[in-house]
Amino acid sequence: IDDKFRNMIHQIRRLKITLYEQELQKQKIEMDYLKIQIRPHFYMNCLNFIYNTIDLGKYTQASRMSVMTAEYMRYLFNNGRDFVCIWEELEHIGHYLEIQKLRFEHAFDYYLEQEGETRGARIPPLVIQTFVENCIKYAVDLDSVLQITVTVFSEEMNGIPYTNICITDTGPGFSSQILEQLTDQKKYMEEETGHIGISNTIKRLYYTYGDRASISFYNGPVKG
Repeated sequence: IDDKFRNMIHQIRRLKITLYEQELQKQKIEMDYLKIQIRPHFYMNCLNFIYNTIDLGKYTQASRMSVMTAEYMRYLFNNGRDFVCIWEELEHIGHYLEIQKLRFEHAFDYYLEQEGETRGARIPPLVIQTFVENCIKYAVDLDSVLQITVTVFSEEMNGIPYTNICITDTGPGFSSQILEQLTDQKKYMEEETGHIGISNTIKRLYYTYGDRASISFYNGPVKG
C-alpha cells in the first residue's frame, strides 16, 4: 500500500508539472500573438493616410479613417480577455476591413453574417482576424474585385452542438505546397513556415480546446 501511495503521489506531481508547462506554453503563444498584432507599419500607414487626405482636403475620408483606426486600436489594447463573443470579433473585423477599403477603395467587397443562435458563442480574441488579414495580404488584386465573406452558424455533429466559422474569398487560393503542409497541422505548428499567423492560431485553438475544435483549409471549386 505504501509503494502504491508513493507511486500515486509521483504521478500527481508529474501531472501538475505537465499542466503547468502546458499553461506556460499557452500564455507564451498568447503573448507572441499579441506581439504580432502590434505592427508599427500598419499604424503608420493609417496615420499617413489621414495626413495625406487632410492635406488634399478630403476631410470625410480622414475623419472616417481616424474613427476606424481608433476603434481598431481600442479593441487590441483593451483586450486582455481569454475569450470574446464572436459578434465582438466580427465588429473588430469590420473596423479592420473599413480601414483597408479606405486604402484600397474598390479593390474588394466584404460580407459578415452571424446566425442569431451563435450570438453568445465565444472564442479567443483575434482568431478570425488572422485569416481575414491573409485574404487582404495575398488575394487583393487591383485588376478585379475580391469578395471576402465571413459567416458564423450553428451545426450539430454526432449529437454535439458546434459553432462553425467559415471564411472565404475569391482570390487565387492556397498553393499546393501550403495545402499539403496544412494537412498535418501538428507538424505545421512545429515548423518554421513563414506563415506565423496561421501557425499561431492553430496552436491557440489546440491549447484552448484540444480535440473539441477543428480547423480545415481548402480551395474552392473555381478559385479562392
